[in-house]
Amino acid sequence: MAISGRSSASDSQVLIAAGNRTANWVVANVSDRGNYIRDLALEGLVHWSTATGDPRWIQHVDGVVRGKGTPSVEWRHEPFGSVTWAWASARGDRAVLDAWVDSTLHCVDEVPRSADGLFVHPRGPQPGDGNAVLIDSMQEHVCRLARAAAHSGEQTLAALAVDQMRLHRSLLRDPGTGLWSQGRGWLRDDPQRLSPGAWSRGHGWLMRGFVAAAEILPPSWHERQAFVDVIRELATALLAIQDTDGWWHAMLSRPWAGSGIEASGTAMIAAGMARAVRAGILPADPYAASARRAAAVVATRVGPDGVVADVCPGPGPLAEEGPWLAPSFSCPKHGPLALLDVTSAVAQLDRE
Repeated sequence: MAISGRSSASDSQVLIAAGNRTANWVVANVSDRGNYIRDLALEGLVHWSTATGDPRWIQHVDGVVRGKGTPSVEWRHEPFGSVTWAWASARGDRAVLDAWVDSTLHCVDEVPRSADGLFVHPRGPQPGDGNAVLIDSMQEHVCRLARAAAHSGEQTLAALAVDQMRLHRSLLRDPGTGLWSQGRGWLRDDPQRLSPGAWSRGHGWLMRGFVAAAEILPPSWHERQAFVDVIRELATALLAIQDTDGWWHAMLSRPWAGSGIEASGTAMIAAGMARAVRAGILPADPYAASARRAAAVVATRVGPDGVVADVCPGPGPLAEEGPWLAPSFSCPKHGPLALLDVTSAVAQLDRE
């Protein structure tokens, strides 16, 4: 596939250097699993190893994943991403992948659902216990179902993934802007109201999960086209609000001046676009150039120690927009996966 608007040699060098600095930070600071932030950093490290062909990065993940014996495949342990899938796929470990699919079959029966049939996520004690709709976890569920479907040949799992994507789209997407609300059920006094605004990293999650699903499903399955259609719709809306420097801002539903630039959301959105271009889901023009501009500005926020600046806190504007209307942010723990994913995706795009 010919890709237009290729990165310059200097831009590519900057991206590779930024990716290596962040990869070194992960190696130095993430030596075990136990929470989703560490797992996501390790997942990013697998992607960076694949993109660069440098085995030292995945060798670090080997030690972490195998550190306590057989890798965990329990779906509840990986609510937003799956280092287990990334690692086992890169290593070609069929036994772990088969076990991972078996766990996904349990997920189908065990994941809680709302009264109207949507997958929901635990709210925790602060918002009042119970469960609520959340795009962060939904994208991983549908991605997981699509991967399990492709691995096992069980197309009904892909059909369930599409059903959930469509249910969430119908509820959460604003038809005027094309942007999605973060969820429903997070406002203590009005549990049926949608979360206000549209959050950058949340849309990065959507791109991540939907593109991963479309990448892996067989082209002959109609479920793949369902994901392609929604990715194109979402990418069109996101392209329209990318700022002139290449950034997406924390609150996408606000004017640029109303919310600070946000490195993790920018990186995840751009990574999804770059991967979608490589897979033939999105046209190279204009999305390859958009992804490269975003990657270039995010790379400027990676310090000498590999820490990513201008990253906002999570879990997003679940109940109010206020904290995400700040002019700047400093919550670097959410930076490694996003940075490694965008540098990996653009590096692979530049090799096409």
